[in-house]
Amino acid sequence: MLVVDYVPGEALSVRLTRKRVITEEGETKQYSLAPLPNKERMKKTDKTITSSPKSSWTGLVVTFPDGKVVNNRYAYESLIEIVQSVGIEKVAALGIKHVGLDFISKTRDDFYNQHELPGGYLILTHSSTDKKKRQLEEISQKLGLGLKVEVV
Repeated sequence: MLVVDYVPGEALSVRLTRKRVITEEGETKQYSLAPLPNKERMKKTDKTITSSPKSSWTGLVVTFPDGKVVNNRYAYESLIEIVQSVGIEKVAALGIKHVGLDFISKTRDDFYNQHELPGGYLILTHSSTDKKKRQLEEISQKLGLGLKVEVV
């Protein structure tokens, strides 16, 4: 049974119960569920429902001080390549966190997307390109790598 409590000036309270609710007959109203209207009788409107526009595609370009450039099709691929070239263990030792989880770990999460790395490590790539950029900048700063990271 669905119970709706209405008190003027207060928010509606809606609850689901299996118990029998006893009220005075004069205080309650019953509404029957009407069948859905035919399509011909439905009012046409000029309004449409659209989803919000998707952000344009972005990628990461990472330049090492020696001139080596990493520019993969997807930002997560560039992130993984940089972590592997710097050293997975070194990056894991930094203890970087993202969404409450270790950025690099050996524990699989059931919800967030992780990619497998050599040595049984997993990297958390469930983030925006801008967040990946900030992660790479943090890795570069903490390890003194001097990387130039750009979102393109």
